[in-house]
Formats: sequence, C-alpha cells, structure tokens
Amino acid sequence: MVSQIPQTRIKHYYREANRCADRLARKGVELNESLVVYDNPPLDILNVVEADIRGACLDRLCPGFFALA
Repeated sequence: MVSQIPQTRIKHYYREANRCADRLARKGVELNESLVVYDNPPLDILNVVEADIRGACLDRLCPGFFALA
C-alpha cells in the first residue's frame, strides 16, 4: 500500500524516543471505548509528559553495538 502513495517515507523510532506515545498506546489497548479524548494527561503518564517537556533523555542499548573501551 505504501508504494501507491507518492513521496512516502517511513522511519522507525524506538519507543523510548517518544515515551508519551508509547504509554498512551499501551493504555489504549486496555480501553473498552473506541475513542478517548483527554483534556489533561492521565495521572499515570504525567511523569513521562513532564520528562518530555524537560527534554530528558533515555539511553538505549542497541543490539550489535559495542562501545569501545
């Protein structure tokens, strides 16, 4: 299907790069409703939202990558 859309580019982002989206997606899997709109971030992801606002980083170890000692 992607080949039918002109000028399409697909990029992979590790979930750690967008922890808010990852947490919301996980939360969505558990919901019975088909659509939920939040006026404010849910309390259980508020710390992740605040960390994103502060620009906090999260290191990720990638398979096959070894740091030189």
